[in-house]
Amino acid sequence: MLSLHQLALSFGSFGRDDPVIPEKPPPQCQGLKATDFVPYFSYEGNLNVEGILTIYPEIGPDKSALLGAGHFSGVDPACSSGPNPDVNANSCGIHIHVGTSCGEDAGGHYYNTDADPWGAGYYATEGDGTAEVTFALMPGTSSADITGKAVIVHDYDGGRIGCALLEMPMPDQVAAPFGKYFSAEALSDYAKVISGAKIYTTPEKTIIEYMVADVDPACAAGPDLAQSANSCGIHIHAGTSCEQDALGHYYAVGSDPWGAGYYTAQSSADQYTVYAAGEFSLKAGLDQAAITGKTLIVHNQAGGRTHCAPIHAPTGFLGVSTFTAYPGYEGDLTDVAGGVQMTHLPEAGSVHVNAILVGVDPRCSEDHDAPNACGIHIHSGYDCADADTIGGHLYAGESDPWSAVAYQVLGPGRPGTGEDMVAVGMSASDLIGRAFVVHDFDGKRIACGLVAPPAEAC
Repeated sequence: MLSLHQLALSFGSFGRDDPVIPEKPPPQCQGLKATDFVPYFSYEGNLNVEGILTIYPEIGPDKSALLGAGHFSGVDPACSSGPNPDVNANSCGIHIHVGTSCGEDAGGHYYNTDADPWGAGYYATEGDGTAEVTFALMPGTSSADITGKAVIVHDYDGGRIGCALLEMPMPDQVAAPFGKYFSAEALSDYAKVISGAKIYTTPEKTIIEYMVADVDPACAAGPDLAQSANSCGIHIHAGTSCEQDALGHYYAVGSDPWGAGYYTAQSSADQYTVYAAGEFSLKAGLDQAAITGKTLIVHNQAGGRTHCAPIHAPTGFLGVSTFTAYPGYEGDLTDVAGGVQMTHLPEAGSVHVNAILVGVDPRCSEDHDAPNACGIHIHSGYDCADADTIGGHLYAGESDPWSAVAYQVLGPGRPGTGEDMVAVGMSASDLIGRAFVVHDFDGKRIACGLVAPPAEAC
C-alpha cells in the first residue's frame, strides 16, 4: 500500500462495527454509473474510450469508503503495465473530478480529505485494448456529493482522453427466468436456472449485465455481421411473451441501436458449459417503465433467436455490508470489508451475487484448484460468532451450486471482485440472516457476514 500501483490507503478495522440501519434502503445500493463516455473536450488524439464504471460509495459502517469496478475499451495501450507515476501522477488514471460537464474543463480531483487519494484509481490495458478496473479509496465524499461529477480517463502521459458523468440509474429490472424462444431448440435445465440479466436505465443509456448459459459456441469469435445483423446479439424486443413472436427490437431513438448489444461465448473450465457473461450499454431512449413487460432475446451466430426471458422489477436487493474475521481464523487477512449485492430471482430460485471486497487474499489473482479457493458463499448458519454454527453451503438441490463461485483479484493491492448467478433453489426469505463466508486462496474461511434485507445491506 505504498505506491500508485497499490491502494493508497489502509482500511484498518473498517467494517468491524455494527452497521447503522437506515429507515429505507439508500439509493447507492446498486451504485452510480458512468456510461456515456465521450472524448475529453480538449483531447485531439485517436483514442476513443468506451466503457462502464460503477461506483459504490458510502461502503461500511462509517460510510467512508468508495469502491469502483468497471471495464473499458479504447484506452491507452501504453498502459499495459499500469501507471508510471514518474511520467505523471495521473498516468493511466480513472478519477472523479470536480467538474459537472464533459464539454469544458473538469477541474481537479474531487475529494474531501487532507491528501489526494486518487492515485489508487487506475487501469492496466490488456492485449486486446480493453481494461478491467477495480479500486478502493477514501475520498471523504458521499453518493450525493459525486452524483453528476465527471469521471476522467487519462492516458499513459496523464493527459485527459475520455469523460462521462456519474449518474444514479433507475432501480434495475431483471430478465428471468430464461427459457427457449418458442420456435428454438430446448435449453438444458442448468441454463434455465443459471441464466439471468439485470437492466439499468439512465436518461442517456440502457445498460445490460448478463450471464447466459447454452449460448452458441460459434460466438466465441464474436458476431458475424456478414451472416446477420443480429449475430450473437442480446436485445430487448417489443413483444411481451416468449411463447410467440417477440416482434422486433425495442427502442425510442431514430435508428436501431441494438447492433451494439452482443456477447462473446466462453467455455467453462471443464468445457461442459458454453456461456456468456458481461455488460454493455447503448442509447436506446428507454426508461424503466418502458421496458417492464418486454422480452430479452439471445441470438446465435446466424442471428436466430435461441433464449428468451421476460423483463420485470425484482422484489429487492439482499446484501452483506459488514464482515468480521471468521471465528478461530489466525491468519493475516483479518480486515475483509466491502459489499455484496444480491438480486433474488424468484421464478428461477436463483440469486445473482455481485461482490467487491478489500482485504481479501492477493493470491487470488492466480489460478487456483483447492476446494473453496477464493470462494464467496452463503452458508446454512445464522451466526458468525461461532464456527460450529456456520455450517456448510446453503442450497436446496442435489448438487452444490456454490463450489465454483469465487472472487478474483486483478493485481497487487486491488479489491477482489466476483459476480455469478447461483441456483440456490430457495426463496429470498430463506437467505436472509444466513452466514456469508469469504475464503482465501487455500480455501480457508477468513471472514463472515450476515445476509441482510435491503435496509440493512447498504
